Amino acid sequence: GKQIRIVCSVESSEYHGYQIQANLYSYHDTNQSQHGAMWTRLMTSSEPDDMSDMFPTFHAKRHPYSYRYSPLNKADVTAKWFASVNAPGPNEVIVMLDPDNWLLQPLGKYAAQVSPGRALAEAAWFNGQSTLVRKLWNKFCRANCESAKLDMAAVPYFIHSSDLAKLAPLWKEYCLIMSYQLASEAAMAKEFHSLQITWCIEMFAYVFAAAELGIRHTIDHNLQVRDVDGLPREEILAIMPMIHIGRAWFPPDYKPGAIWHHTEGAAWKHHGAQVWCKCNYTSSNIIPWPIPEGVQFVSRHTLRILHDAREFFGPMPVSKYRVSGMAYAHGYP
Repeated sequence: GKQIRIVCSVESSEYHGYQIQANLYSYHDTNQSQHGAMWTRLMTSSEPDDMSDMFPTFHAKRHPYSYRYSPLNKADVTAKWFASVNAPGPNEVIVMLDPDNWLLQPLGKYAAQVSPGRALAEAAWFNGQSTLVRKLWNKFCRANCESAKLDMAAVPYFIHSSDLAKLAPLWKEYCLIMSYQLASEAAMAKEFHSLQITWCIEMFAYVFAAAELGIRHTIDHNLQVRDVDGLPREEILAIMPMIHIGRAWFPPDYKPGAIWHHTEGAAWKHHGAQVWCKCNYTSSNIIPWPIPEGVQFVSRHTLRILHDAREFFGPMPVSKYRVSGMAYAHGYP
């Protein structure tokens, strides 16, 4: 099998701390190392934090623009990783997750589909807006403008290390070029409003970097299932490689669950009574348990992995590297 390297880009914060605990726990829980996989945390920070010994970490200082647009960190730290002495080998399959992608299955069969020039990714949420995405591409492209194939790729990305070595600096470059333009051109935000351009620039930057280099992505609609999605068929769920977490719901008539019910999240109440949300500053410290019967697939795995990861790694260290309470998502500089 191929050498697989699972990575996620994070800051040092309570918000990313518990997600990384769960992410690495899910890596161990699914025996990824027995299928040729390693795991690395790519951290944007001025120094290593107090989780770096237990959680294999590459850290890089932040780009100043990340204070204005934090998703830049993903492209920036990846480019710095490839430029460093700790760069991945020339023949690895890099699996780029978000920290809130938690693994359910070994990833070997997906990595096997990757070769230089051929990557694999989940379908982006803007998959159906290819005309507008191409309009954005035409505004910023520098090569292959007419002939480029725009693959609507999103995390998880499965990409050959020799491709990502070329793509990462361009990803960062497109991210900055488009961000600077957006900041100076008011009409741009309006024109590309339906692409959520102010937040999702780094996603388009990735698509455009791949297009410029001619790196093709096979788009797979079943690489992850999100908490708010309708569930696919049972046989697809049974082999679903990962979840993308956000919220968790209990059956509303489960009386002992009432102590965890949230007032936020009413828009999703058709899923049940919300008992946990990554959007809540208690998300690291209040983990509903035990899980009753009748909890849907993503909620069940979300709470199981959260609970088991905390039992495995213990409580998050209290230190200068993470703030609790309302600023729980604040990253260490």
